[in-house]
Amino acid sequence: MVIAIIGVLIALLLPAVQAAREAARRMQCTNNLKQLSIACHNYHDTHQGLVSATGQVIGKTSGLLNLDRWSGLIPLLVFMEQNALYERFVSEDVYNPSDRPVDATLGGGVNNPKLIQVVALLCPSDGNGKIRTDTYETGRTNYRMNLGDSPASFGSATTSAGATAYISLGRGVFGYRTWYNLNVISDGTSNTALFAERALSATSTTVIVINGGINNIGSVFSGTDQNKYLSDRSVCLNTRNGYEYKSSITGVSNPTDYWGFLGWNFVDGHFLCSGFHTVLPPNSPACLNRTSGDIGIFTPTSNHKGGVNVSLADGSVRFISETIDAGTANAAVSSGASPFGAWGALGSRDGRESTTF
Repeated sequence: MVIAIIGVLIALLLPAVQAAREAARRMQCTNNLKQLSIACHNYHDTHQGLVSATGQVIGKTSGLLNLDRWSGLIPLLVFMEQNALYERFVSEDVYNPSDRPVDATLGGGVNNPKLIQVVALLCPSDGNGKIRTDTYETGRTNYRMNLGDSPASFGSATTSAGATAYISLGRGVFGYRTWYNLNVISDGTSNTALFAERALSATSTTVIVINGGINNIGSVFSGTDQNKYLSDRSVCLNTRNGYEYKSSITGVSNPTDYWGFLGWNFVDGHFLCSGFHTVLPPNSPACLNRTSGDIGIFTPTSNHKGGVNVSLADGSVRFISETIDAGTANAAVSSGASPFGAWGALGSRDGRESTTF
């Protein structure tokens, strides 16, 4: 009888203990985003602008590949008490001007700074961030930069046409070779997102929607190679089947290669690795055009039940429900109010929406 009573008590207590642990993990995740936001503000005070999502100058200024792919998280390291790591990135000993962040080597062998895991860039609720199966696996991140509510291609790394297209259409606070001042956020810093979470995949073939999976669907996007834009977000939304992507859809392939490893390289500033859009509500599918990989709908996801943590441009952090109003429109706009409801308004810096958070 005593054993039975103890068993019942344990059964009653375990859910409460698990809930308390998740609450603590979510609080730590909130703190991580808070520290990132503070780092952004300190960077802004020092350099009179926010970091660029991609296109940072790391080390030498020569080499287009360097200028196109380094993540904005690297210059923020200086303001996250990671000065020593930042100095390793700009060191002559490890820097190669023709090296992209996705490349396997950066000099220095096991001393490669890309291999260092910054704990503050991981959500403690995401166990995939802690998995290490290879000596040379790069540092990961769960935190991504706001690219806005209007996906646009930044095009080829060797031309400027794509950059012009993105800068003119991008509505977030981070972009491609753009260092925005906070004064461009006319919607108000308390109504505009800075960072949001995205869960990491365990493998390159993850098909669970929240765990980093992403599908290749060209029909979501229209336009020329250098000026692609969102044409029908419902196509992406309809790739979901419960908690997973549908296994067989015409024109769609489950994630393969490094595309399935989103967030597995925190130094890579490519949009699909570093950014998020407020196009589909949190924990919805993510899609891209695999032809170039430069354009996609990169949706925030998390292992926190019911939504994701989002930091705002005023430094605060909010938990955004996956049921937030995301409008009914399918195609994005390049100016004016977001067609994607309160969620879209959170992504646009100057949509002049009346929504407050």
